Amino acid sequence: MLLAATLLFSADVTGKWKGLLTGADQERQLTFDLTMKGPAVTGSVTGLADNSLEVKDGKVDGDVVTFWVQSEYQGQPVKLMYKGQIAAGEIHFTMSNEEGSWSTDLLVKKS
Repeated sequence: MLLAATLLFSADVTGKWKGLLTGADQERQLTFDLTMKGPAVTGSVTGLADNSLEVKDGKVDGDVVTFWVQSEYQGQPVKLMYKGQIAAGEIHFTMSNEEGSWSTDLLVKKS
């Protein structure tokens, strides 16, 4: 019974999360505004582009959250994938392009 309860547990990511994305020549303040209903995650990411980017196919499985957003780089569309390990008040994300040829780590904290 305890094992079944543990398997059903999912961390709650509802709320605003903020962190700095550091690149070669700049830093960007990113804000993740997330809502969770069951294992499904919806919301938005701001700070990557001029507009807010919609979270797509979001879900939480245990202490891992995954989703993607559609953005743009040098005038071309790019699908950015997020996979995050949820811990007390923070999420350690790996953000990558869909092909997996680029990735970076990002720490966000609940605000």
